[in-house]
Amino acid sequence: MSLKKYIRTKYFFLNLILATVTLLTLFILAYFTIAGFTNHGSKVEVPDFINQKTSSLDDFISNYDLEYEIVDSIYNKDLPKGVVIEQSPEASVIVKPGRKIYLT
Repeated sequence: MSLKKYIRTKYFFLNLILATVTLLTLFILAYFTIAGFTNHGSKVEVPDFINQKTSSLDDFISNYDLEYEIVDSIYNKDLPKGVVIEQSPEASVIVKPGRKIYLT
């Protein structure tokens, strides 16, 4: 059977319709499920960790849906021992819940 004859058959149109419906269904399904996986629309404002004592960070961060990690320690004679002097991302930045804040 030639290609021109096959394109005019009902099987070709049936397969074309099924393929179109399948692709549309996959796109719609992906559109609505990806938002749930990526926390689309969820946001948390990063609090100011500067001058917080490292011993009280667990209590301080429990009010937020965030995590923290101390990445470095720096000696500064002008500051008391065990306080946060830098953070990334900065305070007041909007991030998604569960984001890790890196502290020095």
